[in-house]
Amino acid sequence: MSRIYQLKMILALLLLVSFINTKIVSASGPDIGFISVSIYALLATPDKYHDKKVQFIGFLNLEFEENAVYAHKSDFEQAIMKNSIWVDIKPNSKEKSKRGYVLIRGIFKADEFGHFGLFSGAIRDIERLEPHKSRIQLESEL
Repeated sequence: MSRIYQLKMILALLLLVSFINTKIVSASGPDIGFISVSIYALLATPDKYHDKKVQFIGFLNLEFEENAVYAHKSDFEQAIMKNSIWVDIKPNSKEKSKRGYVLIRGIFKADEFGHFGLFSGAIRDIERLEPHKSRIQLESEL
């Protein structure tokens, strides 16, 4: 690779990183905007994101009385509920994912804690919930 190409790639990566935690607004209008955020930011500073439309990645578990997105799969396996956010999803929902990493978007509620108050907030009015592809899956598609 040429030196100029490497510098262009570094610049592109720096620009991408600078936009990670910025507000994204759809062309359809400002009311469709959302904040792309780390689940760790939601867990650490929930009041900052209360009643805001957020999008984040986490490990989803859908089962009776334990619908939640965990920061990491090991948090689910070790039942570390405080590292998770309750997912307020309709029982008739046709979501295919029962367990796995997902991208989720909805309204974050810092003052709702799910079943028996075990979780660190809740996500409601979910408008996007889809599997998150691993690095290996993405590379295989290239």
